[in-house]
Amino acid sequence: VIEALADDDRFQLGLAPIDVLVRGFGPKQLILVSGFSHAAKSQLVLNAIYRNPTKRILFLSLDDPAELLLLKLVALSENVAADYLELQIREGSEEAKLTLRQAVNHTYANLLVVDDSLSMSGIEQAIAEATEYWGADPHLVVIDYLASIAGDDFGEDGGVRAKAAALKRFVKSCDFPIL
Repeated sequence: VIEALADDDRFQLGLAPIDVLVRGFGPKQLILVSGFSHAAKSQLVLNAIYRNPTKRILFLSLDDPAELLLLKLVALSENVAADYLELQIREGSEEAKLTLRQAVNHTYANLLVVDDSLSMSGIEQAIAEATEYWGADPHLVVIDYLASIAGDDFGEDGGVRAKAAALKRFVKSCDFPIL
């Protein structure tokens, strides 16, 4: 049990009650987080990134721009409100700018954010490019959010079920989890 819990190859959310129950997330696993709009699903992911700053994480944000995600992540790291940090930067605070630069360039240097609408083949290409950039597989790929995966071959309802099934098939060939 101790060895399984200490396995550094599995991605931990940083939330002990969940991490102990699932023993982290490993290769070939698809983790779906479901909830209503503004139910803190993205915040859960940002918290996991915050608690795993050295892990190679590819965040495919099909919803929010990269700048907003990074601002929220740095605000979480600095224990300040994101809107306050944004205001400080807009008002020219050199300290706030330095804090943001240090976080992006050092603390979260292994975080890559792609904020473009991607199809399944685009997702595969982004993963391949990130793997080439790092010289290693990611520890985690985040897709936020499932309904935004591009493609018209998923049905009328946005094809959430079909997209989840396509991701489940794809993740079986991956040496990392997809969240």
